[in-house]
Amino acid sequence: MSQDSEIQYHHHGRFRVEGGVLPDAITAYQTFGDPKNPVIVFPTCYGGKLDSQSYMVGEDKVLDPRKYYVVTFALFSNGESSSPSNTPAPYNGPYFPAVSYEDNIRAQYAVLTQKLGVKKVFCVIGFSMGGQQAYYWPVMYPDFVERYIPICGSARTSPHNACFLEGPKAALSASKDFQDGHYKSTPQHGIRAFGRAYSAWAYSQAWFAKKGYLYGGKCVIYGLPLLVSQ
Repeated sequence: MSQDSEIQYHHHGRFRVEGGVLPDAITAYQTFGDPKNPVIVFPTCYGGKLDSQSYMVGEDKVLDPRKYYVVTFALFSNGESSSPSNTPAPYNGPYFPAVSYEDNIRAQYAVLTQKLGVKKVFCVIGFSMGGQQAYYWPVMYPDFVERYIPICGSARTSPHNACFLEGPKAALSASKDFQDGHYKSTPQHGIRAFGRAYSAWAYSQAWFAKKGYLYGGKCVIYGLPLLVSQ
């Protein structure tokens, strides 16, 4: 199979999530390598798109498609899987139901078993929110997952981290163009405020010392891509 897989979409139909029901939930995913090889599940992180997984997937990279069958999944609400921005009314925008890690993993499990015919997962690996998913997988499906590798992710969000996350969120939601989630176009003022509040937390002293913000929106520190807040 080609190293550059096209994005595929699995329609679950009516799918119950933590905050209600999606009438036609969609999971976006990509596959790399031979399905006969050991299966690696690699879900996206917070704000990540499927193409942001390329830093780990490829020939001579950690997740080499010549050795593994790599399946990358887009989280609900990332803009590729079912999200507030791409779900038809009446579940669009602020009316999109809340989703949990368990919801995402149930959806991913359905793709693996029903669509791809996977019987066993060799390893689940993820960064940040992807790492938190990695913790959940063997708890939810202990006979299906052999091992897991969380990178910079916790099994439970600490009170301190939750408090930090509420800061950038408040900067976005309090902006004049956010309109309580009923905005008709991208809330640029809110996004810039969010980026300003988030930047000092998200990026390290090493990243700023290397002037990562000058590298076309991306800079790699310790092998991980760090996106610049625009």
